[in-house]
Parts: sequence; structure tokens; C-alpha cells
Amino acid sequence: MNVERGVWKADPRCAGDSSDRLQKRPRGMLACGIAAGRCNEVEITREFEQELLDAGLVLQVPENFSAVDTKANDRVHYSGAIAANGAKLELRYHIVSLKPQPLPEGYTSIASADMNQLHIPHYLALIQNVANRVIAEPSPFPEHAVKAEFGADWGAVCRLGLAPSSFGEGYSECMLVCLHRRDLADAYIFFMFDDYSAVAKLIESNFYTLTFARG
Repeated sequence: MNVERGVWKADPRCAGDSSDRLQKRPRGMLACGIAAGRCNEVEITREFEQELLDAGLVLQVPENFSAVDTKANDRVHYSGAIAANGAKLELRYHIVSLKPQPLPEGYTSIASADMNQLHIPHYLALIQNVANRVIAEPSPFPEHAVKAEFGADWGAVCRLGLAPSSFGEGYSECMLVCLHRRDLADAYIFFMFDDYSAVAKLIESNFYTLTFARG
């Protein structure tokens, strides 16, 4: 995967059965990881846990990453984040459920937009919200690869220069991944960093922290 040239290559490193990746801990917190030793267990908030469950998403936290607190800001609401230990790289997760909501009392139907057509406009809106320059234009993943690697129906990646804001504070750039699974959810992953060359290999080896459950 080379974001500098807008080229993406599938990598099966974290592929496999998702059934063992989520384990419950007391107090409703979620332990995320796989038993193979590449990923570890961390505690996340109930809100983030519920978002993952509702969206059918699997979170895999690499062994060299830890959960970090989310940051209140006026650009992007995100419910979960992890950061590399010993490197300046943070991953933030913004999830949008596409499941139909219950109708208001007394309604038999309600006019609304097709939620399955909103992931690209929302992706572009997020770019406008956080960026002051586009380093690499949004590049869609090959359809067969995004299905095999992420369990998604569509996906794309771009690289951005971050505008000064409470969201981007402490970082100069980010890579933004969009994943769409029809009738289920849209997931947006922000890879936050300063120096791409310093974290490129770390990003590539930990690119699949969030995927849709198989089946």
C-alpha cells in the first residue's frame, strides 16, 4: 500500500476467523484482540463497544498499540482511538450506522435519503472538515480486495494535510480510510501522524485494525 502514489495493495496479514477477536470483560468493557499474539487486549468505552456491535465491525488492536482517550472537537465525532507505543501514530474511528431506525409513533412510513448512497458525500465532507490540503487524492480500493480484506462493499483511502483545529491538534497529516458495507455501516479510520516516512511501515503492517465481520 503506497499512499504517496495513490496505489493500494491487498495485504492478508490480519485476515482470518473473527469469532475469537472479541472477548467480553467485566463492567461492560470490551477486550479486543486475537490469540495469535499479534494483537493485544485493551478496554474501550461502552459507547464504542455498542457502535462496533451494531455495525458488525471487528476491532483488532495490535500488540504495540494502546487505547487512548477521545478528544472533544468541532470537526469529527469519533468514539474510539488507539495509539502506537513508541511512535507518533494515532488511529481514530468514526462509525455511521446504516440500519433503519424505528418510525416515530403514528407513522407508517417516512421520506428519507438512501443511506447506502451517502458514504462518498460524507467522506468528502470529512476531508473538507479536517484538511487544508490534499496530498493524495481519494483512491478507491479494488472491489475484490476491499471485500476480501475488509469485508466491505466499497472503500477508499486518501492522505491529507491537517488544518489547524482541535481535531488535528498535535498532528500535521492524516490518512483517511472509508469503508462502506451496504445496509450495515460506514466506517472512517483516521491515521494521525506528523512524518509519513517515519510511520509508513507501521501503518502498512497495522492497516487492518477495523474490519467487518465475515458472514
